[in-house]
Amino acid sequence: MFFNSHIKLVKLKRNKVCRAWYNRPEHIFWHWFIIGSWLTLALLVILGIGFNQMVSVDDYALINWPSAQAQSGPVEFISTIKQSVGDYSSLSSWWNAMSSGGIDLTVTSTKVFSHTGITGTIADGALVTGDMSGATATAVHTTPTQILLKNIVGTFQSDEPVRVDASNYVTLTDVGNSVALIAKIDGTWTVADTAYVNIQNAITSASNYIKIYTTPVARHTGKWDDTKYRLVMTSWRNPIVVFVSNVIIDGLQIQANNQQDGRGIAHGVSGISNVLVSNNIIRFTISPPGTNNRGISFAGVPAGGSVKIWDNIVYGFYYGIFGNLQSNQGSVYIYNNTVSGNQYGIVRGGYGSTVSAKNNIAVDSAVQDYYAQYTAFNNPVNNISSDATSPNTSLRNQTVSFVDTSNNDYHLASSDTAAKDMGVDLSSDANLAFASDIDGQSRPQGSSWDIGADEVEETVSAPPSSGGGYIRSPTFSDSGYGTTDLIMGGTVVFGLGDGSYGIIRIPPDSSGGKVVHLSIGQVASSQLPNLSPLPGGAVVVGPLYRFTAALDNGTQADLTKEATIVMEVVDRSMGLSLFDQASLAIYRYDPTLSEWKKFDTIMTVYSTNLISVGTQTSQFGIFALMSVIPSPPSSSVNTAPTPSSDQKPPEQTSLPLPTTASLSGIITVDSFGGSTLPEAVVTLQPINLTVRTDAVGHYQFDGLKEDDYSLAISQFGYRSYTSRIITVKAGDTLKRNFYLSILSSGTLQVTTSGRRDISLEKQALGIFGRLYSRLPLQESDWVLVRYLAYGGAIAKRDLSEERRAINRFYTIFRYLPSSTQDWRVVHVLGYGTLMSVMR
Repeated sequence: MFFNSHIKLVKLKRNKVCRAWYNRPEHIFWHWFIIGSWLTLALLVILGIGFNQMVSVDDYALINWPSAQAQSGPVEFISTIKQSVGDYSSLSSWWNAMSSGGIDLTVTSTKVFSHTGITGTIADGALVTGDMSGATATAVHTTPTQILLKNIVGTFQSDEPVRVDASNYVTLTDVGNSVALIAKIDGTWTVADTAYVNIQNAITSASNYIKIYTTPVARHTGKWDDTKYRLVMTSWRNPIVVFVSNVIIDGLQIQANNQQDGRGIAHGVSGISNVLVSNNIIRFTISPPGTNNRGISFAGVPAGGSVKIWDNIVYGFYYGIFGNLQSNQGSVYIYNNTVSGNQYGIVRGGYGSTVSAKNNIAVDSAVQDYYAQYTAFNNPVNNISSDATSPNTSLRNQTVSFVDTSNNDYHLASSDTAAKDMGVDLSSDANLAFASDIDGQSRPQGSSWDIGADEVEETVSAPPSSGGGYIRSPTFSDSGYGTTDLIMGGTVVFGLGDGSYGIIRIPPDSSGGKVVHLSIGQVASSQLPNLSPLPGGAVVVGPLYRFTAALDNGTQADLTKEATIVMEVVDRSMGLSLFDQASLAIYRYDPTLSEWKKFDTIMTVYSTNLISVGTQTSQFGIFALMSVIPSPPSSSVNTAPTPSSDQKPPEQTSLPLPTTASLSGIITVDSFGGSTLPEAVVTLQPINLTVRTDAVGHYQFDGLKEDDYSLAISQFGYRSYTSRIITVKAGDTLKRNFYLSILSSGTLQVTTSGRRDISLEKQALGIFGRLYSRLPLQESDWVLVRYLAYGGAIAKRDLSEERRAINRFYTIFRYLPSSTQDWRVVHVLGYGTLMSVMR
């Protein structure tokens, strides 16, 4: 094991006092002892024996902390874009924050960290400092679980608070990772996003990329939808202009309004590469479009680079999709797009290099559907045109049947014969492999891939005339309930009533390639008493639903992958505000056990009247969304008469008892009447939920379930404590106060102070590392660190020990002690519990 400490020798201060001490006869022994010690250390280094902790020995420099390992690759830093209650309310505001002052995602001075939660607020662009490491950085943005830092100086450590000031901080849970920037567009959108986005002022790489995408809740279903996210320009600005490489844009609705030069998604400069554009609807609604007007446009891709464009619907522009390359440049791949009603459909500009077109529909263009300016499309495959310009002669002059072109619904009609099952399988394409359509459905749905952005869904049975729910898909939208066939997986959206809706998503290849008949229907409320008692305190929110998945022979489909069920509830007639929203969960009725089973549920609260809950399951049956009604005031008494034995109990009339409890208290020093202890770490076991005490030593845990818990309490310089078992019952409001004892170490008595001084503690940790070449490991170590930071008293002095300590001090620092801090070091060397290790 080689000596790997970083040692910087302090220049010897050759003052008169030092020389006098050095030349005194009684110190000759120590002179040769010091020389012998250094020679011994040098020999150990040569033999490969040495300390294995990295320790800086500048006078009071911090040691380098061992900490949690970083992940091997970049971590996505996810910011949520929502109309309300998100990190940002527009795509533009997100990017302006990410790129303010420029950001280089590829350097080690830009990292994303996980943390335990935000105390106070950390504004975008705020300067932050690590409590223990002393590292500094600029906070680009902070989410509830992550913080993105740039301009990092020093090394942040796991488990250290990173602060703007005493009241505003996060506590890190890792050592940081390289980053990719993600804009997750989520939630409902009653208004359009109208601010343009110039993706610039960033340095990226293939792994340090930028991604913009919509979740299923915010995403269109293959047709323009004014209730989903949409980026609509109200000025001459272009919606999205890309100035950097390594950008992903997926699932957006984009509308340009600059009549002369309006472009939906376009390059801002030549030389950008690795741009992926998929599953977008891009439109221009002003007629006629200007001659430089383009839906998707990229040019000047550098040699070895590429732009990939697939599963998009583009209409209304002068040029629908435009790829312009010159000799010795990169490649543009244009696959499975539907381009309709433009002046020119798909255009290959320039000459040389590669512009490849496969499985595209370009129809109903005013001038021509396909146009190759100087050089033909490279290896075109299965491209349809309504005129005579397709690069594939057999697919010219075709009539493609769409669902409703007058309303710009470019889903393929089930009766189509031109594009349906006429495509080539691109799931293993060497340049751009994918296997889904613009709706997220797996390809193929029939015998072969369909051409264009949409893959036709299989036949849907006509729904009955009664019932309150409905299945919504690109090919039908009816009241009642219905059935749809999902061969390779897919997504179905169904109504919950009054504007609320649910989503069932079956993953690809979950049924072994067999057709799954998915049925969705409501269960009459009169059946509820027959479905066993509801879980304690629970009530049903909205209707009961029956989800079934069967094969052709009628047997239940056994899925090899779990399906996703999401219910997004709008509080209108359901009275959602009457329920405990935190307890909302999805339940399934288990007929074998005759009881309701609660699923692990992921809940997103968009606002007080809009909540999304989701779960995963491989079993189907009767499902319900349940919650509890908050308890009435203690003065309220239920005086309703008890029903007779031959009467059925009334449905959901009694108010449930509380189901959760709270635990709080005060942490003090040395006794219950002592001074309060701020910033103590309080961990609730066995669930490992951690909080820190506030400025007056107060901690609190809310929403606790009935169980037996204990509290583990710790603080720098104090003896850790774990409480006895605390039994929590529903409705309890428990108060438990604790105190921590100051660590002691024999002769040294540490001074206590009101508040911690982080700078002093950093300095003390550095000195400890200098003295002992390792980290503090046990309570006695922390006594010494605290003494170095705050000082204290010596119960009984020993002058001989102090003389030896002075000699040791000189050996380490090469000068005699003079300052208060120096003498604290001498005291630690003389009276510290680890003195025997150092002799």
